[in-house]
Amino acid sequence: MLETVRGSYYHVMEAIERRCESAAVGKRQAEQLVRAAAVDIAAFYAVRTPAPAASTTLPVFSVDGQGS
Repeated sequence: MLETVRGSYYHVMEAIERRCESAAVGKRQAEQLVRAAAVDIAAFYAVRTPAPAASTTLPVFSVDGQGS
């Protein structure tokens, strides 16, 4: 998936071949792998979105005091 963001499907194919030391991967197979890997992206970001804090929630900060 990361290789797709960086470049083309050809980059994906090269990365798979490098990492898996396997036979050549076709462009259509690379496209299918990327689609399969991207299926849960929306759910991933939905889970990571925090709920708004209540007005009674106390904000807490941590400062190390080692400025440059």
